[in-house]
Amino acid sequence: MGLKELRSRRGLTQVQLSELTGLKQQAISEYERGVKNVHLMSLDTALKLAEALHCSPGELVKE
Repeated sequence: MGLKELRSRRGLTQVQLSELTGLKQQAISEYERGVKNVHLMSLDTALKLAEALHCSPGELVKE
């Protein structure tokens, strides 16, 4: 499904997701645009995103 779609389905903006996770909005944008490879994100980052998006870490990297 991918990070952007998961975020959109939860009705969150990148800024809101940033606030929920403590990650920079720019980093979220870069993961969504493919500038940063989601397959290479740290476990800590994946767990923060998965918790905020109510999904498994594996769902973050599915297309």
